[in-house]
Amino acid sequence: MPRSIHKCPNCGEPVSPFAAGCAICGENLIAARNELAQRRAWVDRLPQVNFGGDWVVFAICLLIALAAPIVAFILCGFLAWQADNDADIRRRNMMLVVLAVAAIQMATGYALFGRFIFGY
Repeated sequence: MPRSIHKCPNCGEPVSPFAAGCAICGENLIAARNELAQRRAWVDRLPQVNFGGDWVVFAICLLIALAAPIVAFILCGFLAWQADNDADIRRRNMMLVVLAVAAIQMATGYALFGRFIFGY
């Protein structure tokens, strides 16, 4: 069923969502509902892009790992543990990759902003 109209498009009087016509002016509400549905149909034709929340969290954690590996190691360890408890294997593995990036930076002693913060 097309989206309901609560006011007559011709006279502006309130109408029932099930009315076929306006009781005041006689406007054809079925045609008005179909026209409204046609105008809103262009939204359905737009391509849908869904990055998903996991990729956003992955990107943010990766940036944190590059900037502050110790903080990222703790944060991603917690997020990987939480994803493992939720049985979300993909999110867990994504967090383990970021955890590995942070661990490599801590093991080598080089971090992106390490020179400014820790002096190395």
